[in-house]
Amino acid sequence: MSTTIGALTEAGYTHQDVVSPGSITPNDFYNFSLASQAQVSFSLTGISGGDADLYIFQDLTGNGISDDDIPIGVSDLGGTSEEHISAVLEQGDYVVSVSPFYGTVNYTLGVDASFPQTQITDYS
Repeated sequence: MSTTIGALTEAGYTHQDVVSPGSITPNDFYNFSLASQAQVSFSLTGISGGDADLYIFQDLTGNGISDDDIPIGVSDLGGTSEEHISAVLEQGDYVVSVSPFYGTVNYTLGVDASFPQTQITDYS
């Protein structure tokens, strides 16, 4: 499944869904854009029925898919552990992927953003 969130705001985004590795389209994709640099936090909570992982990709061409399949953020804890990613992202288009590892997985995706008045420098 692919869902367009659109321009991400400080109001954030929350969505409940189900993924299963046995389905025709096992991963759920969420496309969003940032109008400026932001501190963005992603969470996968309420996980039940199996294990799902969380990936963040940059969409350099604006076509709604990851361009190089190299994630810029990953959370792949085992079992029903909650997944979390926090990152400073630049203006642009992005894709969040919820990927089932095993089982039919119920989950809640949360995305929160804050837009600083001054640029954030990431020294990691």
